[in-house]
Amino acid sequence: MPHTGDSSAEQAARDAAYDNVAAVPGSREWMAQLRADSAHFRAHPQSGWHDVQWGPEPANRWTLYPSHRAHAPCLIFIHGGYWQWNRPEDFACLAEGSLPMAGLSPCLPTP
Repeated sequence: MPHTGDSSAEQAARDAAYDNVAAVPGSREWMAQLRADSAHFRAHPQSGWHDVQWGPEPANRWTLYPSHRAHAPCLIFIHGGYWQWNRPEDFACLAEGSLPMAGLSPCLPTP
C-alpha cells in the first residue's frame, strides 16, 4: 500500500513527543539556570576548557575540560536533543566539580 502522508493528528502526536518544554514542568527556568551556571564556569580561567577542532567546519569541534590528572580518561557527554534548543556550551557546568576531581576529563562534542 503506498504511503499517502501523515495526518495532522499523527504529526501533532509526533510534535508533542519531542516537546520537552511541555513535557517537563519548569524546564525553561531549569535551562536558564543551567545556561547561567555554564557561562559562569566557562568565564572562570581555572575551568581550563579548550576547543579541539576535528574538521573544516566551525561546528566540527569538541570542547574539552581537562582533568588535572595526566592521562585521565575522557567522559564524552552526548546531548540527546540534537542541539535543537541548546548548545554544548549550555551544559559546560556539568564538567565542573566532581568529574575533574574524580580524574575524568569531560568532553562535549558539537554536531
